[in-house]
Amino acid sequence: MPIQILPATEPLDFIGQKLDIFQMKITALIHDCSQDGETGFAATCVEFPEANGQGETEGECLEDLRQAVEAVLTFRREEALRSLGEGERLTALSA
Repeated sequence: MPIQILPATEPLDFIGQKLDIFQMKITALIHDCSQDGETGFAATCVEFPEANGQGETEGECLEDLRQAVEAVLTFRREEALRSLGEGERLTALSA
């Protein structure tokens, strides 16, 4: 079930460039925890397996997952910035 990362309310400052977070479709694997005798939902992202979400409702779970994916992307960008070598630069593009 694809979910979308929607644009932030304010432009993202990406390497000195102000830009809106582009929309990205990702795939969420949703688990209904009632099947295990629990309550709520849990989700992982196929494209970013380190991102997980949970919530009492499916909507809360997907919002939590969306925030986790945003955190992963922010972390990776920051790490990439720290590791730039001489003559290297990052640029933003939409997919």
